[in-house]
Amino acid sequence: RADGMIQFVENRQPPIFRMKDCRSIEVAIDKTFGHLDKLNAHDISAFWAVAPRLLQRRGAKSRFANRKPQVAGDLDAILTRTLANTEAFVPRDLATTALGLARIVTWIGSRKSLPKGSLHQILHHLLIGQDSEKMQRIFFRFAQASMDVIHQFDDRCLSNFIYAYAIVGYVPEFGDGSTLFEHFGERSTPLLGNFQTQNLSIMLWSHAKMGASNPKLFGEAGDMIASLDNLDGYTPQALANILWSYATLGHEHPKIFTKVANHIDALASLDDFGPQDLSNIVWAYATSNESHELLFKRIADHIVALDNLIEFQSQSFSNIVWSYASADESHPKLFKKVADHISALNNMDTFKPQIFSNTVWAYATAGESHPKLFQKFANHIIAMDNLDRFGAQPLSNIVWSYATAKELHPKLFKSVADHVVMLDSLVAFNPQSLSNMVWAYATSKELHPLLFQKVADTALTKISGFSPQNIANFLWAFAAK
Repeated sequence: RADGMIQFVENRQPPIFRMKDCRSIEVAIDKTFGHLDKLNAHDISAFWAVAPRLLQRRGAKSRFANRKPQVAGDLDAILTRTLANTEAFVPRDLATTALGLARIVTWIGSRKSLPKGSLHQILHHLLIGQDSEKMQRIFFRFAQASMDVIHQFDDRCLSNFIYAYAIVGYVPEFGDGSTLFEHFGERSTPLLGNFQTQNLSIMLWSHAKMGASNPKLFGEAGDMIASLDNLDGYTPQALANILWSYATLGHEHPKIFTKVANHIDALASLDDFGPQDLSNIVWAYATSNESHELLFKRIADHIVALDNLIEFQSQSFSNIVWSYASADESHPKLFKKVADHISALNNMDTFKPQIFSNTVWAYATAGESHPKLFQKFANHIIAMDNLDRFGAQPLSNIVWSYATAKELHPKLFKSVADHVVMLDSLVAFNPQSLSNMVWAYATSKELHPLLFQKVADTALTKISGFSPQNIANFLWAFAAK
């Protein structure tokens, strides 16, 4: 072609081979590269659709041991061909390709190591690059191409395409200052009545995941859902993701929260709701300050009645108890069941600092005593080599929670204090964290002069930000120490 671009074969021609018949990534790459000049846009998108699944098959890495240079070259040629002709892609091809690439990128990104010359390293170099510059270039190219045919996108293509950007964590911004998410939100709003329930939940979740606020989209989506005769067409995951999205972006819509709560209350069983569904639902209600006592009781009763909690992850435990404490929804049996389970765990490697913080805060705030849980957490924290992973708020919340719950643990308090004293500065500690910190030590009668001195020095530089309660707690702590 005069413009130097490679012309795709017309989509009307039958496929040269069926991509889904490829049983390994090796075969898929070989066949795609071998017929690259004969493939149409749909064929190319089909390769990127199957690639994530084939890459994760056991043995995919070992088959490339003696073919690294060839594989790298073949993949580069396939990607180059893909990007050179995005104008030939219809919405379905754009969405399929973007989603396939996004899944590969997130899979590579989840790897703890990238051995030199490995398939992971080849893909990382090709699709991500240093500081993700290649990933952004690739996805910006698809974003540009989507603008020419955005009026042709249906609900499935809209949700799949925007989901791809959400999972790679990238919001393309165009020359006029607008973003891809703004354009897709605008395109989706008048089509809401045509959205399949799963596609709608994906669209809203993707906006929330990337912090892409859109009051019009969320307002009209909420109105539509609230006006339905029933929510039988919505899966538990879809309901959970929708509520999580509203809560995350802070979009208020009481009617949708009432509609979903009434729907869940009326169900004969909650067995179809997974741990993350339950966790996200109560978190959304608590975060949005949407009170619904029957819903909280129903979910808590369901969790308590389970044989065990082995399917729950640490984040789910934290979110659940935090939500009940924040919403002031009392349920002692729920708190006991969660604490008993955590206390019996062999290790707590999946518990992050914020999870420790939110969990003990929840028990202290709800007034739910469980010495074994507090002892378990304290022993784990003091056994760490250092507390560098703990930020200002988690450290402050943890000692505040132990003091409030009257759970004495001198070694924990000493470990936290020693760590804080050794920090270069306390600039990350806000007035609330500073006052809570010294209040906790004074209340627990855990004296640490160097800590109090360092906190006092920092407080003088932040005094204008102290609330009356912060000041009162701060002065009381220094008077009581």
